[in-house]
Amino acid sequence: MRASRWRDSQPGRPESGKKMAGTLRAVGAGALVALSLFAQSGDTEAAPPGAATYEFTQEHVELDTESVELQTHQLHLTRAITPDVRLSVSGGFVAADAGGDRSVSDLADSKIAVSWRPDTNLLIRLAANLPTGITELDSDAFDLAIWLQDELLQFAVPSLGSGTMLSGGASYTYSPAPRWSVGVGSAVGYHSDIRPLDAGESVERGTRVSMTGALDYSAARWGWRSQLAWARRGDGAIGESVVGVDPSWGVETALVGRGRKSNLFVRFGYSVPSRYSVSSDDGLLYSTTRGARTRVGLGGGWRAAPKVDLDASIEMARHAGWTDNGVDGIGAATRLELRVGSSIRLAPQTSLMARVGALSGQVDGNDAVDEVGRADLSGYRLRLALEQRF
Repeated sequence: MRASRWRDSQPGRPESGKKMAGTLRAVGAGALVALSLFAQSGDTEAAPPGAATYEFTQEHVELDTESVELQTHQLHLTRAITPDVRLSVSGGFVAADAGGDRSVSDLADSKIAVSWRPDTNLLIRLAANLPTGITELDSDAFDLAIWLQDELLQFAVPSLGSGTMLSGGASYTYSPAPRWSVGVGSAVGYHSDIRPLDAGESVERGTRVSMTGALDYSAARWGWRSQLAWARRGDGAIGESVVGVDPSWGVETALVGRGRKSNLFVRFGYSVPSRYSVSSDDGLLYSTTRGARTRVGLGGGWRAAPKVDLDASIEMARHAGWTDNGVDGIGAATRLELRVGSSIRLAPQTSLMARVGALSGQVDGNDAVDEVGRADLSGYRLRLALEQRF
């Protein structure tokens, strides 16, 4: 693919470095710290005793003359075992096609989670990610996996051989004053070894530790929330080489206004992913990281009828690009995404959600086209979800 060839042509980049770059990207190098503010809805409706949700997503992205299409089918089941304990299970299927031999299709990884709320302030969660999805990729599929997670701005691929993961964590919230609430949380995750490339080297990933803090203020007509997250993964290995990992962190803040039948929000986020370095007895072999990501969003929702909710949002994101062996800005990108959606209550226990988004932007550091090495990015995203409560 064009962008992959562009990176591989960089002077002074050893063959071993190219293979390590692909391996690191395919197993999630530079992944952003997860942040979630739920600023759009402000929904405080209690969770149902049980629910089954089928979700279909189709995404199409074009980068200059290249294009890729991704489809996912996912099923989520959740059930309250007791008033304080909930069990959730999810799984699905993923298919990605970029034309020719560049395609991936297989089951997605399955996830099982149990959450326990011993009191109103404390939540404890245990989870397992089971490798029912792809465990090894041939070279064509491996190239597509890298492209999906790299040049296309971390295109959402539910599973490309992520392996077994066991995690546990706890969060605690309290109110130091009227209208104010504070939350803190921490989690630990263990990943099994994987071999993402058929006949390639085994990849060992270190234990991951994360911490999150949130501050929330809620008034009658408006609210404000900020969240800070930090994560650190222990050193791993690719074959006989040692992989060192720096911490990653991110911050997000949102301001929400509420009306009787509507809400409006503005949101800002900034994330700095981990830096990965690969070394052996001979010294440093390779280093890579995705640059910082900045996001600004504006949106709102409106209850058009007792059983119909509408929402719309627009978001601008800027990625600083990969830094490979000291070369900055590879694949730097700016993108704009417009989303509109609707949620309809079909029956007392049945809901249908539909959302469509249009994407446009530019990716730098690409060999495709013009004299400045810039490629246009465009696409769309369609998401449908049907929920049955019970």
